[in-house]
Amino acid sequence: DRNDEDSNDLETAKNIYKKVLSEDRYFMPVYSLMYQLYMSQNDIETATRTLQKALNMQPENLDLRLLLAIHYIEQDRTDKASLAEDQLVKLLSIAPGYAPAVTTFAYLLYQKSHPEKALTKLDQLLKNEPDHPYGNTLRTLIHNAVSRVIDRFDFKHRPSSEDVKNGWKESERSGPTIRLVS
Repeated sequence: DRNDEDSNDLETAKNIYKKVLSEDRYFMPVYSLMYQLYMSQNDIETATRTLQKALNMQPENLDLRLLLAIHYIEQDRTDKASLAEDQLVKLLSIAPGYAPAVTTFAYLLYQKSHPEKALTKLDQLLKNEPDHPYGNTLRTLIHNAVSRVIDRFDFKHRPSSEDVKNGWKESERSGPTIRLVS
């Protein structure tokens, strides 16, 4: 049966990973592999503990910290979003220009309905790394999201996309009080 073979393969892999770690518990790539193995078995708690254990031994490991942040984001729970943000803040304090962390942080901010903060993060990234392949794509998505929000409001003076890009604030608007248009 194919399921039995897959189960045996996963068990064999787990045993190999554990053997490698018994010989060198600081061999960090194995923690990522074990994380993936536990996730394939839908063992979220053990997967989380695996990454946390590795980061306790090597807190400056950028890849594992990013993986833990993404892990929290993918759980799509409000309580985990703040844990993801904590991981990304720590990661960016270690490596401020680490592009995968910046784009992941921007994505998280966008998910949390903060497109203006996400755009700021991406602007910082693109100033430091103008040719980043994902930065422009994410920036376009965020600009579109900001435009959709603005389109829901009735303004005497509707801000341009350039105004929004430059940090336009409600207090800078002219005209009557903003009201939602259904």
